Amino acid sequence: SLWYEHAYLSGRDPVAVGSNPALLLRLEPWAESAPLWRAATLASAAGRWQLAFWRGELELDVARDGSARCMATLANVLGTARIPKPSCDVLATASESRHIVVLRNGRLFELPVISLQGEAMAPSELLCALTAIRNAADKQRERGFTPGLLTALPRDKWAAARSTLCATSARNEKSLCAVNEALLVLVLDQSAPSSTAEALHDSLIAPVANAADRWYDKLQVIVFENGEAAVNFEHAPIDGAQILRFIDDVDSDARKFGPPPASASATALAEDPAANTPAQPDTQNGLEQERKSGEVLERELEKYAATALQWDVTLALADAILSANMSAAQLRSGVKSTMIRLEGWTSARSRKAGLGLDPLMQTAFQLAFCLAHPLAGVSGREAAGSADGGGGGGGGG
Repeated sequence: SLWYEHAYLSGRDPVAVGSNPALLLRLEPWAESAPLWRAATLASAAGRWQLAFWRGELELDVARDGSARCMATLANVLGTARIPKPSCDVLATASESRHIVVLRNGRLFELPVISLQGEAMAPSELLCALTAIRNAADKQRERGFTPGLLTALPRDKWAAARSTLCATSARNEKSLCAVNEALLVLVLDQSAPSSTAEALHDSLIAPVANAADRWYDKLQVIVFENGEAAVNFEHAPIDGAQILRFIDDVDSDARKFGPPPASASATALAEDPAANTPAQPDTQNGLEQERKSGEVLERELEKYAATALQWDVTLALADAILSANMSAAQLRSGVKSTMIRLEGWTSARSRKAGLGLDPLMQTAFQLAFCLAHPLAGVSGREAAGSADGGGGGGGGG
C-alpha cells in the first residue's frame, strides 16, 4: 500500500534503530544457566503458533469494546522478509515456510521447526540441534563471510551488495532465499548484558563485537548467553498489535515447559564431539585434525537436519562486509539510550485517563524528540491513536 511504501519501504536509512523496535521478554529465573533451552522452547513455541494460525486455531483478537479485530495481518508476522531494492524495498512472505535460520558467530544455519508431518519440533529435539549449531559456529577460528552485517547498511548500499551477492553464484541466491523464507531468525548471541538497560540497548542495536549476529530485515528472536531474550522486528509488514499478540502467545507457551529437565541440561553442557579427536603435534597433522573435527561437526548437524548456509565470496563482497562492519560500529556509537520505569502506570490507569498505552508512548517519543531537536519540527506519524490503541501501533517517525 502507499502507506507502507512511503512510511517504511522507501526509507533509505538503515532499518536498525531508525525503524526496527526491540522488546525484552520477561527473564526466567533458570534461564541464566540454560540459554539454549530457552532458545529451544521459544523456537518450538513459534512453530506451534504458526501451525495454529494455519489451522485457524488462534484465539480471536478482541478489542476492549468487545468487537473482533481483523487477524489477517498475522499472516505477515512469520516468514516475511524486507528485500532491499534501489529507491524502494519490497516485502516477501513465504506462506508455507517450516524452518527458521539460526545465527551464531556470524554464521547462518537452516533448521526445521515444523516437521513434514505438520508437527512442531519438541524443545528437546531443538535443544540437540541448537547445541550442534553452537558447537559448529564456535569451532570456526575465523568468522569468514558474515552477510548479516549487510542488513545494517543504508538501504541502497545493501540493495547493491545484495545484487552482487546474487549475481556471484546460484549458491548465494539459494542461501539468501533460505534466510528470507525462514519463519524467523533465532540469534544465539554470545554476549551477556549486565543489566536490563544494557539488554534493551543490545537488542535494539547489536554490540560491535557481535554486529554480524543480526538480520534486521526479518523478525529476530535474540537469546543472550545469560538467558535474557528479546525480539527485534522489521516494522514494515506488521504493527505493534500483531507483534505483541505473537510475543504474548509464544512467550506464554514457551514458559509452560519450565526449566530444562536433567537430560536436557546434560545435552546443552555436553562437550563438543569434535574435541574428542586426538591432538596432533605438527602443523600438517593439525590441519588434518581440524578437517576431521569439521567432519564430525558436519555429521552432528546432519543428524538434526540442520544445514550451514554456504556463500561464494568475491573481493567486492569482502569489501562490502568491511564497509558494513564500519557502518554498524558507527551506527552503534551514535545511539544512546536509557531506561525509564513508570512505576504504578498500568493499562487500567491509562483507560481511566482516556488514553491508550500505545498513543501515550508515541506522544512521549515525539515530545522527547522535540526537546532534543527543537529546530527539527515534529512528525505526527502514529503519535496518536484511538484510546484502545487500535489506531496506532507503529514506531516513531
